Amino acid sequence: MKRAPRSLQHHVLYRKYNGQDSEISALLGKCGSISLDGSTAIGLESHLFLFKGTNQVHQKYFDGGAEAHAKSWESLINLRSQRAASLGSTFLQLIIPEKQSVLTGLYPFEIKSPTPALQEIGRRIGHADSFMDTLHVLREIHQAGLCPFRRVDTHLSFFGASAIVDAYLKRIAPDTVISKPSMLEARMSGDLGRKFFRGRIFEKIQAPVLDTWDFSQISPVCRLVQDPADGHIGIRREWTCHRSILDKSVVVFGNSMFERGGEPFGLSWWFSRIFRETTFVWIPEVDYEVVERKSPDYVVAQTVERFLGFLPSR
Repeated sequence: MKRAPRSLQHHVLYRKYNGQDSEISALLGKCGSISLDGSTAIGLESHLFLFKGTNQVHQKYFDGGAEAHAKSWESLINLRSQRAASLGSTFLQLIIPEKQSVLTGLYPFEIKSPTPALQEIGRRIGHADSFMDTLHVLREIHQAGLCPFRRVDTHLSFFGASAIVDAYLKRIAPDTVISKPSMLEARMSGDLGRKFFRGRIFEKIQAPVLDTWDFSQISPVCRLVQDPADGHIGIRREWTCHRSILDKSVVVFGNSMFERGGEPFGLSWWFSRIFRETTFVWIPEVDYEVVERKSPDYVVAQTVERFLGFLPSR
């Protein structure tokens, strides 16, 4: 495995341990250092990247069989679209790329991005009405100088979530524009921040000023909270919003990129304000019984790049 010949640029992070904050000028490791559990690598500008984990993320960039994976996903997406249409809904498949597929220049190892599977899917169905190329969307805003991912996390930044939402609105309501908020500097921890230290690591992020942003003042009502006894699969949230941007309804089947709607870094927060009725179910499949019962205008299925080797049953 060849390491890119790059030096680590320092960015201020914060460590919280035993209730105390301490500033650290950079992660205590060189660019290319890997956590003891093998899950996480340190990249440029103190970005942490998921390296292995349960899905062996780094290896995905060198796996074969991309054509077969892409063909299977193409068939599944077409079937999902046809089934949703038969129930009166418009379907869209979102695949959120890995952080290193977008921030390839900050990743400490040499890869060709995206993974062969996502590249082949994009080649086969990139322009289909039932698929949205979020890789292109996130790369575009990164090129414009905004980071679409958080520094010590695998998830989207405010700018990444906002860009995906804007791109989706252009599909379904091209004349609809969400106003831009004022921004402030805040601290936020991340899902990779515990891999190198005891305690949490916080990064400085750009967050919207919610009190003065008219879009955030739209207040959806969460009328269903359903959590499984263990894990995430089966989490469900339902919102009603009488002041929604669109007088439409949506059902979403996805994962932590949507989350439970508490913050504007997850897509559910946005959808619950855009749509009059929003249902989010944390599962990899499309549950057509839910679609039939809710009879939404739109159905969205969302996964992430590292899960493409797992083909949902429906």
